[in-house]
Parts: sequence; structure tokens; C-alpha cells
Amino acid sequence: MRYFLIAAVTSLFTFHVQASVEQQLAHCSTITDQSARLACYDHLAQAVTQAKKTIPANEPAMKPKDLLVPSEPIAEKSVSAPEKPAAPIPTPATPKNNEKAVAQFGAPVERADAALEQIQDVVTKVKKGLRGTFTITLSNGQVWQQIDSESFRIKNGQKVVIEKAALGSFLLKVEGSNRTIRVKRLQ
Repeated sequence: MRYFLIAAVTSLFTFHVQASVEQQLAHCSTITDQSARLACYDHLAQAVTQAKKTIPANEPAMKPKDLLVPSEPIAEKSVSAPEKPAAPIPTPATPKNNEKAVAQFGAPVERADAALEQIQDVVTKVKKGLRGTFTITLSNGQVWQQIDSESFRIKNGQKVVIEKAALGSFLLKVEGSNRTIRVKRLQ
């Protein structure tokens, strides 16, 4: 019961602090002078970070009195220029670049590195697991395991093709057959 009461009081106090910050933000947004409005927001941000630094670990939330924004605009001399210049605004594409981009849009992209899309090899060992899935060893030493539950027939000495599929997965099929199983490489 005591924990419930503590949780209820804490949530009400947190809601009050949040409402107080929202009211102060609303106050800052009503200031018409740009530099004074920025100074108001900066002062509020400093008050929040300072309040977070000074709160002991056993105190759950900020006190509303720690987050007071001045009712008068702050003098312009306290507003400093930003340290880093703003990011440059991207320039619109030139007609030549735009024509090239339009011409290449939707065209198949050729890769600079010609990675293998499939391998062909001969099965040297087939082991059937407890759940009916296969572990297949190829003549090059690679070991592949079936990861789906499709029924499949495969024997030692058969030629297989393993090809890349969607999202980094691989499909294994016996040469001369259209059936595939999804596999992952173990070794």
C-alpha cells in the first residue's frame, strides 16, 4: 500500500513539473523579439540541465521552483553566436545532373565487385536431424544446414546449386529439380 501511495504522489509531482515546463515553453514562444525568445529557450534549457545535475539519486523528479524562466526578456548581450556555422544548404540539381539521374532511375545497378551469386558443388555427406532437417556437407568442405521445414530429397553424389536469396538468405536446390530449401552455412 505504501509503495502505491509513493508511486501516485511521484506521478502527480512529475505531471506538475511537466506542466510547469510546458507553461514556461509557452511563455517563451509568446516573446516576439527573436534574440530574446532564443535567450528564454536557452535559459530554460540551462535550468533543466542544471536541475538534473543537482538532484540527488534518491530524489525522483525536479522541483518546479528550479525551472523558473524570467518574466522579462533577457538583455541581448547575454545571447552569444553559435560556435559552429550552420550546415550549408544543398543546392538544387543542375539540369545535366538531373537528366543523368532521371536516365539512371530504376535501371539495374552494376556492382564494381563481382561477388558470387551462386555456387555449384557435389554432396559428400547428408545427415538428417531429429526434426527432419538436413545437414549437408559439400566436396569443398562447406557444411550447410536446412533452416525451413520443407520436405526434400537429397543423396550423396548429387550436384547442388546454392544461390543467394532475399535478405541475406540462401537457397539450395538439387541440379535438375525446381524444388529449393532455405539453408544457412555452418562451416
